[in-house]
Amino acid sequence: MSGMIRRLRWKIVGISMLFVTLVLAAVFTGVMLTARSSLEQSSTRQLEKALRGEGYDGQNGQPCFVTEVYSSGTVRVMGSSYYQISEEDLLALVQECLSQQEESGLLTDYHLRYLRYDGSLSIRIAFTDSTLEQSALRAMAGNLLLIALAALVAVPIYFLTRRSLGTDIALMLLIVTALPFFFLALYEKNGQPPEKLLRNYLRVRVFTRRERPYQTQNRFAALERQTYLQEVTQLASNSHAAKGGKEKGRGLEQRFGDPARHTADRCTEKATGKSR
Repeated sequence: MSGMIRRLRWKIVGISMLFVTLVLAAVFTGVMLTARSSLEQSSTRQLEKALRGEGYDGQNGQPCFVTEVYSSGTVRVMGSSYYQISEEDLLALVQECLSQQEESGLLTDYHLRYLRYDGSLSIRIAFTDSTLEQSALRAMAGNLLLIALAALVAVPIYFLTRRSLGTDIALMLLIVTALPFFFLALYEKNGQPPEKLLRNYLRVRVFTRRERPYQTQNRFAALERQTYLQEVTQLASNSHAAKGGKEKGRGLEQRFGDPARHTADRCTEKATGKSR
């Protein structure tokens, strides 16, 4: 009897988890599609303003630039100085946009979104960066995945522990189990999610040497050492010169004798009337 009840309990938990998974998948899919559509519409509105000559520098949105292609093949660039594109890359962008059948789309190789307008005298193509758009979608998808994992981990724990531990304790256990996932999904510091903060902390504190592999050179300390070296060199040269003068005087004394004693000897010889 107890085995049948246990199997029935696992069956109920499995059916409940399947239902929760389907609901979460439907909700998250709708959220992602809505967010993607909203971001695309925002970028399209900004590109339309750029085609009309407004919002090049991104005061009301992302920075844009516009290329105007004439029938003669001349290409003129207008718009924000935010983009630094060489002439070859610009021609490649224009050729790829002209080869597309859709008037708007995404150039994945260049991370740019474009909007084309075919006029009577020229073709105007507006471009904007799609990196922020793609980053926002990836961040949202990661947050939704973490919330789904929280539900898939915490809900079974609640159903499995409600009978043995009681509803209140099982509910507290559900909250404690889901909190780390919500923390990873919602917490940010300086624009960085927790996984990046943890990775940077481990890279700096654990996987990087504490001692710096180099030592900075203080310019003032180098000048001080240079001045000290000059003073020591000057003192050494003065000492060497003084020592050389003493040795020269000793050599003359040994060769000619002491001049003072030589003068005293001559005076004595004159007084006594003796000469050498």
